[in-house]
Amino acid sequence: MAALVQLGNISTRLGQHREAVVFYQRAVTAAQAGNDTMLRVYAVTLGEAQVRASAGVVGADAAGTFEYVRTLYPLSPIARYYLALAKAQRGDNETAIAEWE
Repeated sequence: MAALVQLGNISTRLGQHREAVVFYQRAVTAAQAGNDTMLRVYAVTLGEAQVRASAGVVGADAAGTFEYVRTLYPLSPIARYYLALAKAQRGDNETAIAEWE
């Protein structure tokens, strides 16, 4: 899994965000199969890559990933941030601000 994450990191640095998503998704899948303690970290990294691949938009795929992160770690500040950002991007600013506060 570490190799997949490193390949994702390299792809991110090269600006190849869609390729990074593929590597991070594979890392998440492998971590799920092996009950890896780093699954939460891999999933957050995947969600952030999905946002970058969508030019900063928290799309359905990224929102689904961050919802999954919240099942693993309900208090995840990163997941909460991006889920609120998705609401703001859809025009629900009041809810987004309340969740950020």
